[in-house]
Amino acid sequence: PLACLVGAFTWRRCFPDEARRARQHRDSSAARALGLLQAADVSAWDVVLRYLRERLDFTAQEATPAEAATFLKRRGFAKSLSEQARAFFHACDAARFRVGVAVDQAPLADGAVRLIEALEADPCARG
Repeated sequence: PLACLVGAFTWRRCFPDEARRARQHRDSSAARALGLLQAADVSAWDVVLRYLRERLDFTAQEATPAEAATFLKRRGFAKSLSEQARAFFHACDAARFRVGVAVDQAPLADGAVRLIEALEADPCARG
């Protein structure tokens, strides 16, 4: 019986079912997002939006600050996190739609890192 238990555990560990693979993919989305922010010259807005889609099933294609804040609030995140997301997306919109002025991406990337880390620290991210 013990060998069967160990075999079953090993089988499930080596060959996870679809639900477990999806959960593993969602759980590693923060690490992928943080890696993208550090490794490449990418838009912080795109990275956070991809993170929200992968981790929390956010469906908006072009997220407005109000949509992001409302979504997080409905998912049960703290109001302060919802407001942090609203402020982040507002800063990104201001940078994205500024005409003729070069924008420093470093503050946006720093804001994205802080937002992702704060969302991961909240218990609602595990749900």
